[in-house]
Amino acid sequence: MRKVILNEEQFKRLIKLLKEQDEDDEFYRISPEDYRKLMKNGYYAPEVTMIKKFKGKPLFITGNLKLSDMPKLIGLGNVAYIDGNLDISYTKISDISKTEVKGYVTDSGTPIEKSRIAKEEKEKRDLADSRREDGEWDLDNPNIDDEGLMANALFQYLVSQRTLDEMDEDTKEEIESLKERIEQLVQQGAELDPNSEEREELYNEIDNLQEEIDDLTRDVADVYYIIPAKYGHYEMTQFEVVGHRGKEYAVGTMADAEKSAVEYVKSLLDDIGLEGFDFERYIDKDQVRDEMREYYEDSIRDSPESWFDSDDFALTDEQEERKEELENYIGELEDQQNELENEIEDPDEYSKKYDEIQELIDKAQDELDSLEPNTEPTEEMIEDKVESLVDSEEPIDYLRNMGVDLKYYVDIDEMAEDIADSEGIGIINGDYDEQMVTTSDRQRHRFVVMRIN
Repeated sequence: MRKVILNEEQFKRLIKLLKEQDEDDEFYRISPEDYRKLMKNGYYAPEVTMIKKFKGKPLFITGNLKLSDMPKLIGLGNVAYIDGNLDISYTKISDISKTEVKGYVTDSGTPIEKSRIAKEEKEKRDLADSRREDGEWDLDNPNIDDEGLMANALFQYLVSQRTLDEMDEDTKEEIESLKERIEQLVQQGAELDPNSEEREELYNEIDNLQEEIDDLTRDVADVYYIIPAKYGHYEMTQFEVVGHRGKEYAVGTMADAEKSAVEYVKSLLDDIGLEGFDFERYIDKDQVRDEMREYYEDSIRDSPESWFDSDDFALTDEQEERKEELENYIGELEDQQNELENEIEDPDEYSKKYDEIQELIDKAQDELDSLEPNTEPTEEMIEDKVESLVDSEEPIDYLRNMGVDLKYYVDIDEMAEDIADSEGIGIINGDYDEQMVTTSDRQRHRFVVMRIN
């Protein structure tokens, strides 16, 4: 362990930072601020975390720890746990495997990031080499899949843009010849004594041939430099390029690109909102009308008297039939009264008979007067009233009258489709290119290629 020598004043400042801890606690708890001061006073030496005051206990940082302003820092020291996020960006820290971090770690510009990137790049190259050996994306492979076709389209584009230099035919033939020679030597070597000098010389020759292949492929590329990403770009397939970290491309059919443009616009509208767009014409009027129907139906059922007057109600068919019977009956009785003068001469008898008929008339009239419509609206009346109200008002006017935000009723799909159709697929990221890929059986496949990062 490297010794850390502090003068008296530094030692006093350091001790002042330290707080008394519970003897039974397995950790020595320290705030992020105190840890930062500890490292500064200890000249950023990780060993300062092992001073006697800590009694050999690992440190427990009690919150978010930011160290990105300490570029000289080479390690965290005896820190076991960070109760928050850790930012070690642009420091020289190369290992934090012994420290548990509750939150997320930011390690931009550190040896840790560089090591991770190198590992990822190696994994990508290994996968590319595996595809190359199997010829998965060769255009004369009858089983080449859509991903392979799209990779070839991107490769053609990158060569046309001089981002990559394509291997010429002479070099390809030379490499194939060297590979065949290696394969022959491997077969020969399998038949030789593993400990023989002849076998050792043979494998030395194989190594030399492989070095020749490496020299031939060092400054040129083939389709296998294209690496499929783990995720897509909307409806298109996303690719990276070996040796060009940070550059990403999307490839797909024209249909894929058009769908991607719609998805891009939807995402854009979600981010920036609808202000500045003529969104009112995309209001989903069918949706609004459905809500209007629901609102008016609930209102009518809750208080029908507010929506119907007496003229809206009618007698039932049975009531109408009874009304007609009573009116005819009263008419017949009145005719009988009129004929009494001709039939009865005695005044007393006439009066008696007249009053008897009148009593029947009055009774029938009372029943007739009692015939009133049922003021409970029928289902048909309610449905008709609802449709009448819905038809009489424009959906947008209804929303405004209700004080509703119109944007909530916009058909985003329709709006995005119209914008994407108007602007074209270039709306995604500006320029794009179309590439035609022709396989050995003369099948032609057209793809859209665009850089997205």
